[in-house]
Amino acid sequence: MEWKPMKINTLMLNKLFTKLCVCGSWRFVDMLCLDEEDLSSVPIPCGAVILRFLLTEQHELFREEQVEEGELVFGGLTVFFLRNKVVNSCGTVALLHTVAKNSTHMEYHGDSPVKKLAETYWMTPLNKAAYLEMSQAIRETYYDVAAQGQCQVEADHVNFHLTTFVKVNGILYELDPRMEGPVNHGDTQDNSFIWDAARVCREFVEREEGEVDFSAMAFCCSKKAHT
Repeated sequence: MEWKPMKINTLMLNKLFTKLCVCGSWRFVDMLCLDEEDLSSVPIPCGAVILRFLLTEQHELFREEQVEEGELVFGGLTVFFLRNKVVNSCGTVALLHTVAKNSTHMEYHGDSPVKKLAETYWMTPLNKAAYLEMSQAIRETYYDVAAQGQCQVEADHVNFHLTTFVKVNGILYELDPRMEGPVNHGDTQDNSFIWDAARVCREFVEREEGEVDFSAMAFCCSKKAHT
């Protein structure tokens, strides 16, 4: 299955967040810089970091080498993880990963399809992917947001991908829906999570010599709710 491409940014994620009947004081904000000294502007607490990057040949080779050399340590069922089997749905998957991790902070209006994520928690990543593929409510909400002018994407800007960073049981996990499972990036704590996630994001940037099209977003508690 393939969905219509959508420009992935904080505007799109917050619109999708709201239209899926999720409310409260948590919202996606732009991380203007990944340098340690500039991260103090990101609101605390922070529940997730999402990195948007271009899928390049260099990135694909790096992932292949990681798998072949056994460098990847995957998490288990304690981490909500969804594989991506729907083309152009990586923004929605990143949002679902974020909401699932921060479910105790979420509020829902009506029969929100996101509220049903709890029913899929113990499913395999591929079965979770099937749930997303079959969810008419999520698909229709996505298309509603994608049709809005600010979220329409240029035809030559569709080869981007998103990976999400969360803290679960004191471990920093990367949730890349193209991988087999959550990637373990070592220990982290609430007071260091944003810096630890930014460090891994900087590693993405440093590997892509000459590539500058990266952006990062944080899911934070903000006193001012956005709609």
